[in-house]
Amino acid sequence: MHTQNLKNYLFIGLINGLLFLSINSSGQNPNLNVPLKNGVLLFNSGFEPGSRIVHGPDPFTSDDNIAGKDLSVDPPNDWRNNVNLGRWNFQYQQGDTTQRKLRIVPDPVNPENNVLSFWVRDQWVNAGGNTVGRIQANLRTSNEGYINGIKELYQKNKMFVHEDVAVFNNYLSTGKFFTILEIWNNTGWEEDPYRFRIAIGIGKAKNELTGDICFVVYGQDELNYVTIWEERNSNIPIPVGEWITMEYYMKEGDDQNGRFWMAMTREGGEREVIFDIYNFTHNRKNPNPNGITFYNPLKVYITDKDAMAFLKSHNKAIQLYFDDFEVWRGNLP
Repeated sequence: MHTQNLKNYLFIGLINGLLFLSINSSGQNPNLNVPLKNGVLLFNSGFEPGSRIVHGPDPFTSDDNIAGKDLSVDPPNDWRNNVNLGRWNFQYQQGDTTQRKLRIVPDPVNPENNVLSFWVRDQWVNAGGNTVGRIQANLRTSNEGYINGIKELYQKNKMFVHEDVAVFNNYLSTGKFFTILEIWNNTGWEEDPYRFRIAIGIGKAKNELTGDICFVVYGQDELNYVTIWEERNSNIPIPVGEWITMEYYMKEGDDQNGRFWMAMTREGGEREVIFDIYNFTHNRKNPNPNGITFYNPLKVYITDKDAMAFLKSHNKAIQLYFDDFEVWRGNLP
């Protein structure tokens, strides 16, 4: 190759490399395919014997919960007494058993295995006067409440999206239809001036009325939830009727150091990175962010009345199953 042509070739290659590395505000790095290291396991459960549903005294207003220890895994495995975390709470915010159910049931694929089932068939008016459909796990990430929050959070669990949810493939709308996980860095319901949340949901990408459902994520702050960043990955459709392993990672930081990463692995397949976002993961005005102190690691939350009406018109329900749940304080390199 001619010397000048070689120089031009190397220069162009260098520029392209720098452009690739410069993606940070909402970019994705498909080459991030590395395991967790330097992590501390805070809790794990496979919902096996020892874990049990504790029903509220009134099935029409009370929340159900989980108690006991999953004897199939090593500690920390106690749903009620865990030195690493605060107590779990599973919340409906009213509704009745014809509208929502939290259960431990046989695996739809392997009946010898126990899994956690979320089933939401309708919406209802909650105590705040809002029309919602909700089952969510509430978890404070330290026994000190709002002290010693987690700066780097990693979660791993299996998820099975029931075939009913695939009816949304034919729903001619875009956006997030319902939420499956929510991370709070200063909570919203206590009117904290430095509230921030990351919400992960199932929906469709912008301008794609037809096509398969996909994962949607956004970060919001301010009292009225201003969206700072948002991503929708329609290149990786959500599998239904099979188990997938989900991984989530959040590092507290600003638009240079904050990070949200999410990946999915199908049974027998390779890990697929769905999101790798570098941006704020705390309120932009917070002078002293203190990490994640509260989050909803397992969730079904739907406020879209049209989406729910579409679901009901086809005699379907939002059904998700979860298994092999782990939450860590740790970092991805």
